[in-house]
Amino acid sequence: MRLRLSASAAFALALAAAFPAARAQSDTALFLLLPVGARTLGQGQATVASETGSEAVWANPASLARQTTRETAIHHSTTLAVTGDALTFVMPARRLGVLGLSVNIYNFGDQQITEDPNQPPVGLLLPRNVVYAFTWARGLGKHFNAGVNYKLVQARIDCTGQCGDIGTGSGTASAFDVGAQYVLTDEVPLTLGIAIRNIGGDLRATADEPPAKLPRRIQLGASYRLRFIDRYLPEMDVRLAGEVDADPSFKEPGFRLGTAIVYQKRVHLRAGWGSADREASGASVGFGITAGKLGFDIARTFDGLSADAGEPPTYFSLRYNF
Repeated sequence: MRLRLSASAAFALALAAAFPAARAQSDTALFLLLPVGARTLGQGQATVASETGSEAVWANPASLARQTTRETAIHHSTTLAVTGDALTFVMPARRLGVLGLSVNIYNFGDQQITEDPNQPPVGLLLPRNVVYAFTWARGLGKHFNAGVNYKLVQARIDCTGQCGDIGTGSGTASAFDVGAQYVLTDEVPLTLGIAIRNIGGDLRATADEPPAKLPRRIQLGASYRLRFIDRYLPEMDVRLAGEVDADPSFKEPGFRLGTAIVYQKRVHLRAGWGSADREASGASVGFGITAGKLGFDIARTFDGLSADAGEPPTYFSLRYNF
């Protein structure tokens, strides 16, 4: 009994190629480095000091501290390695701050199990990874924002049909993200941000895999609003952002730049570039439109593993604010 393509090998090779700087760790946990949300991708992932709505859960939870509306959103992504769907609900809770509940499901593609290559498959191997997140964020005074995620990370390899000795199983790990932002005065419209992600234990999908340390990342960045544009185009909001992304040793850090242009709070244009050795590195662009309480965003990047294979990553986000 064999796989036409081993599921473990398929997504391990894909993610290892996408994140070469993290290869010293087991590939099981590398999906935690994939970006989430079209606003994030369109801005080149330089969002640690930006406001991106519910996408902030997966970048810097402190960005949610000043959100005043409830938001329900789905963020969909398709790459060569994985298809992702993140569902998020964010709710301001008065004195408690802002609370969020999220689930992010990564589908690495079903793999057929065969006994004879000339016969129909006898089973399917189903590699799935799931992240459940509970978020708290709050503004402390006029200038400081803080946020925390508690995440339950699960790696699963399930099977249907005749599985034989094909390795299946699941593993679970707990993790935290912590973040902060400092907003300067109106005269100096600059926001500074920091986030430390994936603070937690080990993760393995099957008993015969080595334990995978979660890929901890430190992100430092700033966002600046170009106020002088107000004199000529008062309905235009233009912001520039920059960010450094590194592991705790700051070995081979990645750099990101991004810009977001909003017209009449309805039309959103984004562009960015990143040098990090990630699936979503290189140049990216994004577009969004808001109509009443409903918002839609789309983004694409042009470099990385998927783009080299002729399938540039595409991200969609649909959100409802009420």
